[in-house]
Formats: sequence, C-alpha cells, structure tokens
Amino acid sequence: MKLQIVVDILLGFDMLVLCARPLGGSMKATFQVWETLLVAITNHQNKFLQSLNASMISRLVCATTPDCAVDSFREGLSEWLSYIWSSERWKKGRERSNLAFNTLMESCLSSPGYWTLHVAHCVVTSATWTSRRESWEGKILEAMKADKEASVAAGQNTVENAADETSAYKLGNMGAALLEVLSDDKSNENVSMAPPAPFFTTLAFRNSRNPWCATPVGTSNM
Repeated sequence: MKLQIVVDILLGFDMLVLCARPLGGSMKATFQVWETLLVAITNHQNKFLQSLNASMISRLVCATTPDCAVDSFREGLSEWLSYIWSSERWKKGRERSNLAFNTLMESCLSSPGYWTLHVAHCVVTSATWTSRRESWEGKILEAMKADKEASVAAGQNTVENAADETSAYKLGNMGAALLEVLSDDKSNENVSMAPPAPFFTTLAFRNSRNPWCATPVGTSNM
C-alpha cells in the first residue's frame, strides 16, 4: 500500500514527467534527476519496480486517436518504460524485481493502444532484447495494424480517459512516505533519502490533455 502511494505521487504530480514538457522533448535531464532515487528504492523494495511498471502501463492505455498520439504525458511515460526495460543500469533492478520480458509484452498486447504498442515495439527492437525480437516483433506489428484499423472503423475522435480516481496529496508527505518505505529494509546501506527538489504543495487535477498533471496551489499548510 505504501509503495503504491509513492508510485501514485511520482506519476501524478509533475515529477517523472513534467507537465510543461513538449511532445518529442528530451527526457535525458529528467532521467538524470530521478534515476538514482528510483534505483535506490528498487534495490530496497523488490515490489516497487513491479508497481511502477504496472502503473505506467495502465496510464498509457487510451484509444488510438490523433489526440492520443500527441499526448506528451503518455509519451513521457513510454520513454520511462522503454528506458527501464532497455538500460543496462536497470538490469539488476529488473532481475531483483522478477520483472519478466514476456509479461511486459503480454501486458502491452492485452491492452493494445498507440502508446502501449509503442513501448512494446521500442523495447523489443532495442539492443538489449535482440534475442527476443524474432518471437515478438511480428505480433506487435500485427497488433499495431489491427488497432489502427479498428480506430479508423470506429471513427474515434476523443481520447479515452484511463481509469483513475482524482486524488489530492501534499507533496510534503512524499518524503515521509519514502522514508517509511525504505525503513522497512533492515540493511545498513546508506541511501540518500532526499527526493529531488523542488517540491511544492500541490493538488492533482484532471484536464483534457493530462489527467495526472498537477497545478501549484501555494505553500500554505492545508
């Protein structure tokens, strides 16, 4: 439960994907800011990466429409997933968390859409998974074709909102939540617990483009 709260905050408050990030914008700086902390949590809590992976995929699900294809928030999530599954730095974390490549592929194909299939194709065509490419690429391309044909036939023109409850959190609680999560580990390894700055007291709100984005509401206690 505590892990999921941390994941929801990371994905819902202008953190792992900046609300102001333009479509096609580089994620390099964001990776540099957050990766050390995310890897540290993963090394202490085996289920964290499982929860992060599943939550990212669920937020990627949307009907294949022009609006969905230019959704910069979902694009950012797809960049994170592709990076986590393709980067050598995340190899130990994936193994420690028992994340299975086939499970990722099946998750993306069971919820076919523009971004889920985009992630599947990016991962399977990366150098990391060359040995799996032959087994999966054909299935992914077929799913892409079928999804595109289905969306055209249905004449869909709006983005389908992913199932999500609007929640309000104080970002000030994130540090405490992280401390609670990592304090469950009994190792003596020293890990920096300070999340990247800046943090603002923020409320989540829905909008037509990014239902998980956030807007500052000041710094007073609520």
